[in-house]
Amino acid sequence: MSKQSVNDALRYCEEHGYLRLKPDPTDGRGRIVHLTAKGRRLDAAIWQAGRHVEQTWAERIGEPAWSTFREVLDTIAPLASQP
Repeated sequence: MSKQSVNDALRYCEEHGYLRLKPDPTDGRGRIVHLTAKGRRLDAAIWQAGRHVEQTWAERIGEPAWSTFREVLDTIAPLASQP
């Protein structure tokens, strides 16, 4: 994701009340991101939805298969950002 895309996304989230951006006191180019109460509620809802999806799939394919699937994902996820 480009720096411009990240900045656009952060600006959108700030304009819609999900976060506040404050200047980084140690780096004039940087900003520190703070979630607002609205942002924390959204974060909690996203995590809850993810847990629901995982629970549903674990029930559908069985816990052993789900655990194996998660192990494989945890192994390959860090590799996805490598060239």
